[in-house]
Amino acid sequence: MSIRLLSLAICYLWCCSVSYGQSIRINEVQASNTVYQDEDGDSPDWIELHNLSTEAINLEGWSLTDKIDNEPYWTFNNKIINSGVYEYIWASGKNRISAGAARSLVREDDIFRFIVPTQNQGNGWKNTGYDDSNWDQGQGGFGYGDGDDVTNVSFGTRSVFVRKTFNIENVNAITNLYLDIDFDDAFVAFINGVEITRDNIDGAAPNYLSLANTDKEAKIYTGGDPDHYDLMDFLDLLREGENVLAIQVHNNVPSSSDLTLRPFLTARYNTTTQDGSEVHPLLNYRTSRLHTDFKVSSESETIYVIEPNGNIHDSIVIANLPTEISYGYTPSGNLRYFNITTPDEINSSVGYQGVLNGEILFSNDGGQVDALTLALSTSEPFTSIRYTTDSTIPDATSTLYTTPINIYSNITIRARLFRDGYLPSKVASRNYIIDEDHLLPVVSLITDPKNLFDEEDGIYAYGNNFTNEFPFFGANFWKDEEKPIHISYYGMDNELKVALNGGVKIFGGWSRAYDQRSLSLFARKKYGPSDIKYPIFEERSYQSYGAIVLRNAGNDNLTSNMRDIITHELIKDLDLESQAYQSVVTYINKEYWGMYHLREKVNEHFLARRFDVDPDSIDLLEFNAEIIQGSNTDYLSLLNLVSNADVSSPDIYVSITDQIDIDNFIDYYAVQIYINNTDWPGNNNKYWRHKNGKWRWILYDTDFSFNLFEEFGQYRNNIAFVLEANGPNWPNPPWATQLFRGLFQNRNFRIDLVNRLADFMNSRFLPENIVETIDTKMDVLQPEISRHYTRWSGNIGTWNQHINRMKNFALQRPNLMKGHIRSEFDLPNTYTLNIVNNEIDKGFVEVSTLTIKNNNWSGDYFEDNPYPIKAIALPGYEFSHWSGSVNSSSDALELDMSNNMMLIPHFKAIEINEPHIVINEINYKSSDESDAGDWLELHNPSTMDIDLSNWIIKDDNDEHEFIIPDMTLTSGGFLVIVENQEKFTNVNSDVETIENLGFGLGGNDQLRIFNAADELIDSVSYSSMAPWPNAANGNGYTLELLNPILNNTLPENYEGININGSPGRRNVLETNSVDMEYIESISIFPNPASDQLNIVVNASINSQFDVTVLDAMGRTVIYKNNLNYNLGDNKLTINVKHLINGIYRINIKNNDGHEANKSWIKL
Repeated sequence: MSIRLLSLAICYLWCCSVSYGQSIRINEVQASNTVYQDEDGDSPDWIELHNLSTEAINLEGWSLTDKIDNEPYWTFNNKIINSGVYEYIWASGKNRISAGAARSLVREDDIFRFIVPTQNQGNGWKNTGYDDSNWDQGQGGFGYGDGDDVTNVSFGTRSVFVRKTFNIENVNAITNLYLDIDFDDAFVAFINGVEITRDNIDGAAPNYLSLANTDKEAKIYTGGDPDHYDLMDFLDLLREGENVLAIQVHNNVPSSSDLTLRPFLTARYNTTTQDGSEVHPLLNYRTSRLHTDFKVSSESETIYVIEPNGNIHDSIVIANLPTEISYGYTPSGNLRYFNITTPDEINSSVGYQGVLNGEILFSNDGGQVDALTLALSTSEPFTSIRYTTDSTIPDATSTLYTTPINIYSNITIRARLFRDGYLPSKVASRNYIIDEDHLLPVVSLITDPKNLFDEEDGIYAYGNNFTNEFPFFGANFWKDEEKPIHISYYGMDNELKVALNGGVKIFGGWSRAYDQRSLSLFARKKYGPSDIKYPIFEERSYQSYGAIVLRNAGNDNLTSNMRDIITHELIKDLDLESQAYQSVVTYINKEYWGMYHLREKVNEHFLARRFDVDPDSIDLLEFNAEIIQGSNTDYLSLLNLVSNADVSSPDIYVSITDQIDIDNFIDYYAVQIYINNTDWPGNNNKYWRHKNGKWRWILYDTDFSFNLFEEFGQYRNNIAFVLEANGPNWPNPPWATQLFRGLFQNRNFRIDLVNRLADFMNSRFLPENIVETIDTKMDVLQPEISRHYTRWSGNIGTWNQHINRMKNFALQRPNLMKGHIRSEFDLPNTYTLNIVNNEIDKGFVEVSTLTIKNNNWSGDYFEDNPYPIKAIALPGYEFSHWSGSVNSSSDALELDMSNNMMLIPHFKAIEINEPHIVINEINYKSSDESDAGDWLELHNPSTMDIDLSNWIIKDDNDEHEFIIPDMTLTSGGFLVIVENQEKFTNVNSDVETIENLGFGLGGNDQLRIFNAADELIDSVSYSSMAPWPNAANGNGYTLELLNPILNNTLPENYEGININGSPGRRNVLETNSVDMEYIESISIFPNPASDQLNIVVNASINSQFDVTVLDAMGRTVIYKNNLNYNLGDNKLTINVKHLINGIYRINIKNNDGHEANKSWIKL
C-alpha cells in the first residue's frame, strides 16, 4: 500500500470525527436501476447521501469515487444539503457538476391567439411584433372530431394558424429546446419567424389551403404520447425578452373527420430559473441532477465520500446487487437490502439481510409432455420453495412445495425460493402442455393474467375507453406499455432451448385490433439477461437478439397467414434488409394461442447486428423522413437535390448514387412492384444508413401482396402506380414516390430497373419457383393450420382460397408484368436468351445480376434495353471464346436483344510453361487434438522439373533459414518441409517430407523462398487475424491456396479446406475421412452446392447430434442441435442459398463430445 493510501486509511479511522464528524452518510445505493429516469430518459445507477447533522452542509470541494487510488475524484461544486435531507446523485458516468431544470415556455393549456384563415397570411404573423389583436383567443387543444378538443373549429377546416409569445431571461442558460406536439394531420412550426420543424407537409411556404401529405392520427386521445422534436441551433433563434412560437396545422382532405393541434415548447436550463412554468404533466421531462463520472458495479465495489482535505469521510461496500434492489441503512442504522427503493426519502424500516440467488431446478423442463410427476429442487441451503399454478408470482403465502406435483392436464408452474429475512429469488416458470404433438417449435409465455387481460391495466384487453369501430382506438392494446413475462422457446425436438424473464408489448398497426394480437418480446437487464441467446433463425450468422416479434401475419391474419414470409423466402438471398422468420405455436399461461411467425424486430439494434455497426451511429427513418433514430438532415438534402436538379445528367446521377445504395434501392422497388404490395409506399416504408454510409431500404410487412384484398391484382400496373405524381394520401402519396420518380428521369436507372425486373422474373419470381415455395410452406403449416383457424374462429376454406389466389397471381403475373414494362418504358418486345454451358466444371456465366451455373438455361430480356453478360472461369481455367449467336473472344459482352439468342461459353485450362515454385500451404498452428507441428508446402505447377538444391527458406527473421538439400521437384509435385517429423508423422503418416525446418511459424509471420542465386522467388505475409481465414488458427485447418495460379499474397485466395490440411497433394476438398464414434460414414451432396446441401450420416447406433455449419472465419452460420439420428442413414437437408460463395466446414458432434468435420464449397 502506498503512503498516500495508508494515510487515507488511517484518516478514515479517526480524522473524519476531528474535522466533520459523521455528518454525510452514503445512505442508499442502487447499481442496476430501470425505474427512475434522468433528464435524458436513461436509467443510471444512483447514490443517495443523507445529511445527519443539525446544519446545512455545503459540499463544495467534497468528492465521490469508486476508485480510491485513482485521483482526481469527481468533485461537488457549491452543492448544499440541508439538515436531515436525503439527496441522490446519478452515478451515470456523464460527469455533470451542475443541475438545472426543465421549464415549459409554451403549454397546450395556455391561451393562444388563433385564426382559421380564409386568405394567405403572409410572413409577418410568424414574428414578434405582429398585431394579432383581431385574431381569436382560445386555450390550446385546437381542432374537432376527436372529443379531446378544447377550442373547437368547424368540421372540414383545412388549417388553423396559432401564435403564443413567451419570455426568456437568459438565453445562454438553455441547454436543450424541445417541441412536443400532438397533431392531425400536418404542421409547420416557427420561432421568431424561422421554421424550426415540420411534419407531413411539403412546400417551401405552405399556404392556408395546402393539405397534408397523408392522413396522420393524433396520439394523446388514444393514450399515446405527442411527437417529440429535439430542436437544434436554437440559440441563434431565441432572444432575451419576448419570443413567439407560431404554428400552422393542416388537414389532409377538406372532408376529414378530425383535426388536432396540441403544442408544448420546453426548455432545459443549466441552472434554476423563473422562465415559463412547470412542465405539463403529460410530458415526461425530469428535473436535472448531478451526475458522477463513474458508474456503480452491481458485482462488488466500494463507494467513498472524500472530504475537501482528502480524508475519507464515509464508505460503503456493495456486492451482488440485483436489478431494482438497493443497499443502504435502515432508520435504525442497520445495513440492509431493500426491494422498495426510496431515493430522496428515508429508507424503509423493513430491510433484508441478503438476496436469494439460488436456482430452482425442474425435473422436467416443460413444453409438450405426457402426464408426469414434477419435482422441484434447489441447492440453496436454508430455503423453501413456494409455487403457484394460476400464473401469478409466488409470495410468502403461496403453496409450500413439500412433495412432487402430479400433472395430468395443462398447467403453469411458477416457483420461487424463500427464507426469513431475505429477499426471495427470481421467479422460475414453466408451462406443461399435456398430450399434444405440435410439429412446429413452441413459444411458451407466462405472466400474471392481470398484465394482459385486466380491463383496467391489461395491455391485451379492450379496457373501458375504446371506440366501437375497428381498430378500436382508445383500447388498452393501443397503449405503448410493457409488462413482465416469462419466455421459453422449445425446438422442433421439443427440447427447451432458451428460457428467460423478459418484457412484452402489443405490436403492430391496425392488426393489433385482431383477437390474436402480435407481441413484441424484449430481453432486458431489469428482468434477466439482456439478450435472447439462441440461434432462432438459422439463416442469420448472429445468435442473440435483444427483441423479437411474435407476428400474427398482420393484415393476412386468418387469410393465407403466409404472404409476408413467402416474400421473405423468395428474396432472402438479395442484398436487401428483411426479417428472418420461424413459424411457431404459442401458449400463453397454458392456453393454446395459435400459430405465429417469430420475426426479427426492425430497429437500430436489428441493423447493428446485421451489419456489425454501433446502433448509435445509425440514422433510421420511416415514411416522409420521420426520425426513428438519428437524424434526417442529409436525407432531406438528398430529396431536395432530386427535386431540383436534372437527374438525367450523369454527374447528378452519380452524386445521388454516392448517397444511396442504388442496387439496394432498385432491388427494393423491383420486389415491391412485382408482388403488388398495395400497402406501400405511403406505408411500411423504412430506410437507414450507417454514419458515412449510403441510404438503404428495409423490406417488411408485405401482407397486402399476392392479391390479399383483390382477386385480380396480377393485372395491376404497379410501375404506373409508383410513377403517379399526384397519388392519394394512401397508398402512394407524392412524398412516398418522390425519390423514385426523380431517379426515373435517368436512363441508366431505367435500364437497370428493367433488367432487374427481368432478372427476377427469370429466377426467384418464376411461377414454378413461387408455387414450389408456397407448397413447401403449406406443408410446414398444414398440420397446425386447422386448429389455429378453429382457435380464432376462422374459416379453413378461406385459407385454401387465398393459397389458390396467391398461386394464380404467381402463374399469371410474369406475362402481365412484361406488358407493363414494355408500356411504361416504351420497349418493343422481349426475346429469349439461351445459355448452353457444357463446361460447368471450368466456368460459369453472369447475366445481368444472375449467376448461371446450369448446363442449359434460358430467360427473357427486353429489346432496346442493353444488359451485360460475362463468362467467369474457375481457378485453373481461363475464358476462351463465345460461340452460338455471338462469336467473340471477349469475356464481357453487352447485348441488346433483337431476336432470340443462344450463347455457348468455352473455357480452357491454364498451362504454366515457365519455371514456377509457389508457397502452396502453411500450417502455423495445429489443433490440440491433431498437433502436427509447424510445416509448409511448396508446389511446382509448371510443366517442367525444377532443381531446388541449395534453395533457401526464411521467415520474417533473416537469421532463420533452411537450406533445401540436393533435390529436384518434378512438374506438378509437392515438397513438405516440417519442423518436427515425429509430430507430423503422427497426424500424416503417409506423406514424404524434409524434416528439421529449424524454426517455428508464427501467427503473424512471413515465408520467403530464395533460389540458389539468392533471388527472391516467392513470399507470403500472413496473419491469424481477419481477413485471413481463422480456421487455420488452432482450429484444425491450414492456410490452403485455392489454386496455384492465384496471387498467394492475398488472404481471399486462401481457405481452410481440409481438416489437418492436404500436405503432399492438391488443395482440393476431401470428403471421405470420418473419425467419429457412432458414425460409419458421412456424405455431402451436391458438392459444390448452390441452393440446398444434403448431409447423410450413417449412424451405427441411435444417438443425438449437433450439426454446425461454419464459414472460413470459423463463424457459425447455420446451427441444428439435438438431432435424433437412428441406426442407418439419416438425411438432413439445409438451405444454403443465402450464404455467400466460398468454402464452408460442417461440424458434426454427438452428445459424448466426439466430432467430425467435413468441408464443402458454396457456388
